[in-house]
Amino acid sequence: MKIIAFIFFLCLIHDLTAQNNYVVIMKDQFEVPVIRNRANNTDREMQNNDNRPAREKKLSHLDGFMKSKGVSSNNGRFVDGGVGFEALLSPEQADELRNDPNVDGVYEDFSVQGIPIQQGIPIQQGIPIQQSWNYNESTKASCAVDLIGGPANSNNRSESIWILDTGIDKNHPDLKVNAKNTIAVSFVKGENATDDFAGHGTHCAGIAAGKGIGQLGCNGVSSGAEVIPVKVLDRNGQGSWSNILKALDHIAKFGKAGDVIMMSLGGYDISSCENSNPPLVAAIRELAAHGIFIVMSAGNDHGDANINLPGCINGPNVFTVAALDFTCSTGISGCASYSNYGQPAVDWVAPGSNIFSTWPDRKYMVMSGTSMACALVAGIIHARNGEPAVGGSFSCNGVTYRIPSR
Repeated sequence: MKIIAFIFFLCLIHDLTAQNNYVVIMKDQFEVPVIRNRANNTDREMQNNDNRPAREKKLSHLDGFMKSKGVSSNNGRFVDGGVGFEALLSPEQADELRNDPNVDGVYEDFSVQGIPIQQGIPIQQGIPIQQSWNYNESTKASCAVDLIGGPANSNNRSESIWILDTGIDKNHPDLKVNAKNTIAVSFVKGENATDDFAGHGTHCAGIAAGKGIGQLGCNGVSSGAEVIPVKVLDRNGQGSWSNILKALDHIAKFGKAGDVIMMSLGGYDISSCENSNPPLVAAIRELAAHGIFIVMSAGNDHGDANINLPGCINGPNVFTVAALDFTCSTGISGCASYSNYGQPAVDWVAPGSNIFSTWPDRKYMVMSGTSMACALVAGIIHARNGEPAVGGSFSCNGVTYRIPSR
């Protein structure tokens, strides 16, 4: 009995002292984010440098606060899109910080995922075109692109599409990738932003912005637009919301009005969209308030988009996209069985099944998912520098949704 009691005591002590990963968010009375008073510049790196003095002052204040609490940031501090830090905390430390008048909230980290349905094997250059690809040889694009208005030439646009995903293959001939290591960044340990071991980010990039110059070729909606990889998902499509928050803070440094952020990822079955992750909601709306468009997937859970985070988030310049089935010959043919639907979360429904696009190692792939539909809408918004035009409507589960058009 004494041995059992001792083991129980050790387990209790371990539970009390165990540390978990948290994000601590500070109130505006402590410091406001840099973006609120940011000096803007058409050159992204100059914009970052112009705001360095204000950033360093806020970081110094944050460091002083952490030191006073006896905590250190294990993976990062941020002050541009929001003010806070990530840290390993014991339950006692988390409670102490929650009770501090300068702290807005203390939130435990959790996982997100972003890999959709995949068809077949990667398509090599020079393979005969197959009907199952839903590919239009004359436009060098998925028929899905043709259905929403066709490709627009965006090669000379200064605004970019930020893709928070598994990375983007910088060597694909159909993609214009910003590979500067100050701007294209990875929040996945040991992986570069311009390597894509899963293929998901590269596929989404081609749908949104492929420039169709490969031997087979893939034109996206905003053809030739610059895409910026921000890696938040690993080769298995797994990530954490803390890394997504830091990725959005990174964009707050370098982003500018007219840019588009694409997030085809999420966590399902949340209890409340507004309250499950207030820092993520706040970060998205902060960027949107400064003229940056946010486009998110509704999720592939065959369920309710209103319990899929971050796609459940609403607001000006914030859009969530569900998926439709289609063919080249008949056009829109039905609601995608895998897609989440539901209002108010879903703003648009777009083709998402059997979409042809770019793949790592100069290849192509046909994939399905709300990620693909999301990429189409991201391309439309970038090409239009604003909300899509309405190209029609379609009813899914008794609710009528708008179909976007370029």
